[in-house]
Amino acid sequence: MNIFTNIGSAHEAYFSLILNNNNLVQCNLSEDAGSYDFGYKTIGAYNLIQSVTHPCGMLEQLAYEANGIRVNTNTYLPAVTSHRVLTRNSPIITTEYDRVNSDSRNFMGYGVQGAV
Repeated sequence: MNIFTNIGSAHEAYFSLILNNNNLVQCNLSEDAGSYDFGYKTIGAYNLIQSVTHPCGMLEQLAYEANGIRVNTNTYLPAVTSHRVLTRNSPIITTEYDRVNSDSRNFMGYGVQGAV
């Protein structure tokens, strides 16, 4: 898929998006400035971004817990548990996320009286 913006102006740009199985796998930037590349992981019915590679070579990686967020008695959503940023010349930056307590109330409405 090709995207053209600001046609005829000094800010004219062209982007190319590459899809595979309805997933965005690559976004090519204008003027050969590189691309963003996306990797995916399937957990249950959800296809989740697992990695993003930036034009400069930086890599972001995401890890998930399959039953991370309780929606109702029988349904859970995956939740990010770790976000790692890897660059060529810097230490790895890792952010860890605690799991949402599935036995109490959460932002999805679980545990709230009257919520479905």
